[in-house]
Amino acid sequence: MPAATSLPTTTSGKSLFSQHYLETRLPGHPEWLEDPQAVFDAIRDLWQKAQRYGETWNEAQTEDEFVKPTLAALGWSYIPQVKNSRGGRVNRPDYALFADEVSKDAAYPHQGNDAAFYSRALAIAEAKYWGRPLSRKDSSGRDTWKRDNNPSYQMVSYLVGTRSPWGVLTNGQVWRLYSREVSSTASEYYEVDLEGVFGGKEGNEGNEGKFDAFKRFWLFFRRAAFTPDAQGRTFIQRIHEGSATYAKEISDKLKELVFDEVMPEIATGFFAYRRRELGIGEESEESLQEIYRASLSLLYKLLFVLYAEARSLLPVQNPAYWEESLTLMARQFAERIDRGQTISDATHATRQYDSLLALFRRIDQGDASLGVPRYDGGLFNPGTPDNQFLAQHKLSDRAVATTVDILVRDAGQPVDYAYISVRNLGSIYEGLLENRLEPVANSSESWQLTLVNDKGERKATGSYYTPDYIVSYIVEQTLSPILDERQERFAAAMDRIAGLRRKLERTADTTTIGLLRRELDAAERQAREAFLGVTVCDPAMGSGHFLVNAVDFLTDGIIERMQAYHDGHEAVAWQWNPIQRLIERVRGEILDEMARQGIDVDAGRLDDTALLTRLVMKRCIYGVDLNPMAVELAKLSLWLHSFTVGAPLSFLDHHLRWGNSLIGADVRTVEAAIRGEQSGQLALWGSPFASLLSLTTTMLEIADRADATLADVRQSAGDFATLQRALTP
Repeated sequence: MPAATSLPTTTSGKSLFSQHYLETRLPGHPEWLEDPQAVFDAIRDLWQKAQRYGETWNEAQTEDEFVKPTLAALGWSYIPQVKNSRGGRVNRPDYALFADEVSKDAAYPHQGNDAAFYSRALAIAEAKYWGRPLSRKDSSGRDTWKRDNNPSYQMVSYLVGTRSPWGVLTNGQVWRLYSREVSSTASEYYEVDLEGVFGGKEGNEGNEGKFDAFKRFWLFFRRAAFTPDAQGRTFIQRIHEGSATYAKEISDKLKELVFDEVMPEIATGFFAYRRRELGIGEESEESLQEIYRASLSLLYKLLFVLYAEARSLLPVQNPAYWEESLTLMARQFAERIDRGQTISDATHATRQYDSLLALFRRIDQGDASLGVPRYDGGLFNPGTPDNQFLAQHKLSDRAVATTVDILVRDAGQPVDYAYISVRNLGSIYEGLLENRLEPVANSSESWQLTLVNDKGERKATGSYYTPDYIVSYIVEQTLSPILDERQERFAAAMDRIAGLRRKLERTADTTTIGLLRRELDAAERQAREAFLGVTVCDPAMGSGHFLVNAVDFLTDGIIERMQAYHDGHEAVAWQWNPIQRLIERVRGEILDEMARQGIDVDAGRLDDTALLTRLVMKRCIYGVDLNPMAVELAKLSLWLHSFTVGAPLSFLDHHLRWGNSLIGADVRTVEAAIRGEQSGQLALWGSPFASLLSLTTTMLEIADRADATLADVRQSAGDFATLQRALTP
């Protein structure tokens, strides 16, 4: 186990593979024993040259001096710049990658027949100039031809267009591996920064460390990694399947532990505190439900922090934050438990619980000294009933240590929260939603709270959790035709925008400019609404499994279709695209807010895909559930899935609601009541319908607000509170 005082190794973003699997199980694969020394030496020589001249190279020079010889060293045969036609536009991946010269030569006659040509390739590759940002447009001025292009957008479009299962994206220094067969092609990738291999970054000091780091590049980007074995499976498929199996195994085990140990531990701790410190001798059904909700709320917070710290969404690399982090706390608990040290079970010994609440407050309110922005949001809002309960009650040090240790370790090994998906986590906690607490006497003086279902059985439910492949199929079949239809609207609006902007460039008359700008505003609104106006609602959302998949599918689909438009209309600048301009505006607002808070945020973490995901989540996603804790779990799932460094947790109360979406009053009866129909007469402007029309504007304003700043979120919350008061009978 790492020393408790050391900074952690963390993952930024979502990876194709589990870091834990790579560290503990990859060395057990036979490929690990192969010797890449000759390839290491060859690429190191290329790297040394790139360190001298790379910053002066353009894209073609980067390819000639580094990318092509590196691909050759990795064993690839390739054909460059093969046009791929799809839907009336042309894609041009820089390379089609083949297993050998025979496969390459067999593909040449099929150029122009996309299915036949790319079916013979193992992967595609796209190269950019040395060091170019891979997840946003180029602002350096070095890429004068396509500086507005987002390379990661291109990769999504190329994978869809070529139907290739794998894609490699590189700027020479950073290499990414993308897959078409994952939930989010745009955001899930495996990345290796060769600076960490050859440049002596922390964590790779010494020849042995550098050589192992190189293996993790070589094994995943060489030709042999993509070549099927006798069973038709490739190395990267086996590693991906192994990572997925690990995530499922951990999820299943955590589901049992959370039901059998974690929730009873937390609930019993609060129960004991109430008896011993608050003098509450008897619990009613209502008070047990209160304990249950608060215990689940605490679990949600622990989950949020563990997930965010594992993915560096909270600043664990900041030494000041690290000393206060849950990850460090967990390591210290593990050391004490492994050494057999006693941890107090006294209900007045609550220093660790107090530390947890202090961490939650810092995340809610921000702390510039630790590099923590103000994330706000209902999860940590001290005014909610569950959080008031947590502030008024405490857990013993032993209860906190036991709870955290169960959540973060599996057989002594750390649980890889950086890889476990929000869907996996949802399956863990969704099984708790249909249970209640029941006191069980352990002895004459000791009681424990246990979870039981409506039949009084101690059984972890959750059989209603829909398998991911079914959810993915439903989402694709439902949303694909909608996005295809919306693509036509988007293209028509973009054509209109391009025409209006060209007219504005040629016009000097102020009256004409004013008229054109009004037309332009309307066209830009139509382009935004073409995609961001899609509405997805799950009437029984549970943990938000369907909604999270919908966010990913919509984000990938919007990226691919925007890229498709610009590929087919190269004269239409990306800076004219209203959705891309909205992304740029949100990024600027977040950075300005961070400057006001005195927080230093790497602008590179605010990549286009993350910001678009957040916009899709805020504008397109709706859900209802009869269980109020399911509503909170769905919010948590979406917050985690769209977490953006520096941006507050989006206001979601207007889109995710508690209620019964299946049973209610007759629609015609409600409509008649709203419109104030009397004796067959429609009294439109003298009825509640008139005020409802005005409130619709408020809902639209809340939905349109990007929630890029704390002021935005609070404005959304305030507007919604006003709207609710107006709707209350």
